This record gives sequence, structure tokens and C-alpha cells, in this order.
Amino acid sequence: MYKVNDQSIKSFLRSRSKLSRLLIHWGGQGFFNMDNGERNFKIALELSGISILGWMFRNFFSTRIAILLAIITTHSLNFLFNAHPWVVLKHFGIGYYDENGLMAYTADIAKRAEQCPAILGAGVWGGFARKSQSETSDVDIRLIRRAGFFNTIQGSWFLLTERSRANWYRFPLDAYLLDEMSSLSRLNSTEIPLLLCDNEGVLQKRYPTAIFLASIGDQ
Repeated sequence: MYKVNDQSIKSFLRSRSKLSRLLIHWGGQGFFNMDNGERNFKIALELSGISILGWMFRNFFSTRIAILLAIITTHSLNFLFNAHPWVVLKHFGIGYYDENGLMAYTADIAKRAEQCPAILGAGVWGGFARKSQSETSDVDIRLIRRAGFFNTIQGSWFLLTERSRANWYRFPLDAYLLDEMSSLSRLNSTEIPLLLCDNEGVLQKRYPTAIFLASIGDQ
């Protein structure tokens, strides 16, 4: 399975203009950073949308044009509701930034993740976890799902709703759903995350010195 390093993508994007970076993200939408479960869910959404819209557009256009419009429209809807456009725009200083607001919003995500039966654990990596965030920082969250088909569907749908909510509030959420704990090996091995939820203690076992985001507010 082909994987692309998060940092290499971000470095590439930093060298491009606003429009070209948005177009690149519109095209890829983090597809190569996803684990199989989330990737298959996204493919299923795209194919379903293309089929439905293609059938509708055929009433007004030729089959070829209808399919093309269905592909563009479905992919654009996925971009708006199930991708990270504000993460891209954040590198240009566009979007929401308030340190206390980011902390509060991330704490709300933690509560919702803890209540989702499909989520085994979740944490924050990157500048937010290192307390070195800036006005161009995003919030890197990784959700680990439980095994099983229905957990894949429920976990992927949970992430879709979180991305949609974040995009509505212009929150720079950079989040992915991981199929298993071993997927964390793609992240910086020396970086200790802030834990959002850990329903069975698997993240605390992997990162013994990690603390919960909720405990920061209690200090």
C-alpha cells in the first residue's frame, strides 16, 4: 500500500500559491494518507454520489457531460465536507486562530470521540501537542478505530461529521482515522501526543508519559 509522508506533502504545499495549493488538495483530499478503512469509505461515497448525480444530470445533459459534472460535483462536495481546506488556507494566515478557542474546540472533539463506540482512542500530535503552535498551525488528530466492518463505517462517518463541523467553523482540523495502532508508526516516534480519549488504555501503554488534554484545563 502506497503511503505519502505528511511532512513531505506540507513542504510541497508551502511552495505553491493559494489557488494551486487548494486545487492540489481538492484533487487529493488526503487520499494517500488514509488507512484502508477510511479510504474505502471515501471511495464508496464518491461512487455513490457520482452514480446518483450522474443519473440526475442525464435528464439535462448528454451522458458524457452528465458523468463529468457528477464527478466534479461529488468530488467538490467531498472537498467541502470531508477534507481539510482550512488547513491549507491556514498556511496563508486565512481562517480561525485563537489559542484558547483551539483548546476548547479540541476538548469538544475529545468528548465526542469518547462517546463514539467505534473509536478506541484519539490523540493530538504536531505543534499543538508540543505547545509550539502558531497562527499558521493546524491541529493534527489521529483517531484509532476498533476492528470490524461496522466500526469502519461508524468511525469514518464520525470523522466526516467532525471535518464538516470544523470546516463550518473554519477550524484547522487535520484528522485521519487509523485502522490499527501500528499505523502510528508513520508519525514521529519521538513525539508524545496529547491524549483526547483512550477507552482501553492502548495509547497510554504506547506513550507512558502522555497526558490527557482534559488534565491541562484542570491545572
